[in-house]
Amino acid sequence: MTQDPSVEQAKDLVKVLCLKTEDFDPRGDCSYIWNISDQDVRGGLNYMQPNWNWVRIGLKCAGRYDKGNNDWLKMNGNPKEWAIGFHGTSNEATTKLVKTRRFEVGTRHACQDDVDINKSGKNYGKKCGQGVYFADDVEDTVMFRHQAEPNDMDVTCALQVHIP
Repeated sequence: MTQDPSVEQAKDLVKVLCLKTEDFDPRGDCSYIWNISDQDVRGGLNYMQPNWNWVRIGLKCAGRYDKGNNDWLKMNGNPKEWAIGFHGTSNEATTKLVKTRRFEVGTRHACQDDVDINKSGKNYGKKCGQGVYFADDVEDTVMFRHQAEPNDMDVTCALQVHIP
């Protein structure tokens, strides 16, 4: 996802991240230009839809899991639906994540001593510890996002991911 109201301008970020057009699926593109951060539930967990500042560029992911029927991607409350979270990271890490489709536990662990505040999660109130962290609101990733400047635009990148 990029913080800019234009899908076409946001696609310039693809060049900055050294990604290929075949990594993307336009069916997942979404401009949140009319959105005011509605709360929703995905995979049984709370999720805040991004506000009007954000644009989502869809990655190719359909058919990758659950033998291709894509129940994990559907937003209809089915029992196989995956939760949605946001992950803020550097441009270099974003490129690696898109290419490998794998999150790896890093060395920074900025939140390891924090307490989980997601009241709908099973770890509510427990210490986070080491791991890969996701937020239910893209705005909570601000301290982990890095600036990217395609064509002199001020853009930050955060990943919107489905979490099994």
